[in-house]
Amino acid sequence: MKKIILTFSLPACIYAQSLTALIENALDTNNMIKASQYNLKSKEKELDSQKSRYYPTLDVGAAYISLDKHISFQAGNTLNVYAKAGVDIFDGYRKSAQVNQKKSAYNSSKYDLLYTQKTITLDIVKDFFNIKSMEASLKALDEKSTQLKADIKRIKKFKAAGLAPQDYVDKLEAAFQANNYALESLKLNIKTIQNYLSLKSAMDIDTLEEATLQTPQNFSFKPSEAIKSMQEKAHAIQASAKAINAAYYPNIRVEDTYGYYDYSRNNGLKKMGIEEIDKQNKIALMANMRLFDNGSIKKQKQALKLQKKALQEQIAFQIKQEKIGYNLALQSLKTAKLNIKSAMSAKKASLSVYKSIKAKFDAGIVDQVTYLDALSQKTASQARFEKAENDFEIAKANYYFSANKNIKDYIK
Repeated sequence: MKKIILTFSLPACIYAQSLTALIENALDTNNMIKASQYNLKSKEKELDSQKSRYYPTLDVGAAYISLDKHISFQAGNTLNVYAKAGVDIFDGYRKSAQVNQKKSAYNSSKYDLLYTQKTITLDIVKDFFNIKSMEASLKALDEKSTQLKADIKRIKKFKAAGLAPQDYVDKLEAAFQANNYALESLKLNIKTIQNYLSLKSAMDIDTLEEATLQTPQNFSFKPSEAIKSMQEKAHAIQASAKAINAAYYPNIRVEDTYGYYDYSRNNGLKKMGIEEIDKQNKIALMANMRLFDNGSIKKQKQALKLQKKALQEQIAFQIKQEKIGYNLALQSLKTAKLNIKSAMSAKKASLSVYKSIKAKFDAGIVDQVTYLDALSQKTASQARFEKAENDFEIAKANYYFSANKNIKDYIK
């Protein structure tokens, strides 16, 4: 008999998932996190590409020209092969500004990734403990269903013996059916959250192991990565403005071009004793500076400055909002603790009342209304107590998130 019980209990153990495992798997495989990781790698490549622009450039090319009609001093066919090397001596600080812009964009993406990881972790923790609360309610409703089924069976025997009226049976059966509906509805809700938890964690959810979070210490407020990301975006805008302004500085470049030429269908120059140029090296020093553009660049800079100011206003609002969230999360911890004490007292009281009324109901001293009310109170208080404990865990997670801490580090 023991072997049979063990056999049927194995699947639940196999598919039971821990909170830590759900979070770790999400950090490795969640689609939104992977998207942020790819975006970060993209920004890193953009930064590397921008840094490479400090190096000299080398281009090669070739051209072949064929004319159906040409004069004596003009070749009918011309082949030109060349190689050109160039380097910017001074670019008005454009490249350094563009590197700073790409670096800020990369840092912004890095903070976006961290914030996405923390947000998804918080969502997983909330789903985990919400499922635990619903499972507690499901257990309580299931116990109530079992009790009502037994009561219906007993009352039917009394009715058959002429000791109980039909309305006693009808009321109990109505309560039983209502409880069954609540059970099925709750099962659907649990399944819904399980599906979303499975989506976030990329793991199949069957049963969940028990878990708790450490009781938080008093952490000081620390801005989240979302704010840091916005600050880096503001730096990127400022760097873009400096890059645009480079047009007002002298831009100096040196280029060296080596070319090879080959001519055919041209005998006029040779008959006159003029040698054709078949190789040539050309060095060019070029400088340019914008003198007038009717304020185009100035207006671009003004537009970027306004974008930066708009972003700074959003940052200021976000900081205020996060401070409010932090203070509320701290207060929620205290409220959640009080709720546990209250739920514990209510559970003890409802259980005591139920036992007393149940004995009286069995003896026929109280009616079904009184009994069903006591049964409902007992069921509700049991579920409420477990929900209060799970809500406390969620309050802890919210506090860690608001204090900009990694929730995973505080799971017991």
